[in-house]
Amino acid sequence: MWKPYNNVSEALMLQAEVVADRFYVMKQVNEELDEARKQLNKSAEALKNQSEKSRILSGIPKRKYILLKNECDLRDREKSKLESVKKVAPQLGEMSQIKEEFRQIFDSNEDWVEGLLNLRDWLKDARSFFQKAVGQLFGGLEKLLPTSIGGLPKELSKELIIN
Repeated sequence: MWKPYNNVSEALMLQAEVVADRFYVMKQVNEELDEARKQLNKSAEALKNQSEKSRILSGIPKRKYILLKNECDLRDREKSKLESVKKVAPQLGEMSQIKEEFRQIFDSNEDWVEGLLNLRDWLKDARSFFQKAVGQLFGGLEKLLPTSIGGLPKELSKELIIN
């Protein structure tokens, strides 16, 4: 979350706990996904092999909103564009899938234990692509964790959640 917001919240609302909000984590996921798209676009621009360069560039530019939009809200034409992105840029495809899995955790889990287990699994997949979002989520989870889980030190409790 935004550091000044945290500071003001902690100063004005002494009893409140500032934790990660789904909206802010998803915003960070989308920012990291878009940054990966931009980096891949720049890398493709620098390629000397013209056929490889044009193959990649045919699937990536002007696809920002296709990647960031919820997959369930895509029209058929947009879905085919997303598939072309996944073909030329498998990393972006994987990141897009992980983004959708995060959204599904909150849209489909009614049981908090199942949701927490799914979130743990998501963190394992997401940590190599979405370092900032995972860190943001951990900042919130760390505040929610008790001092220990089953008598384990807090650091080991955190490790159990991610591993």
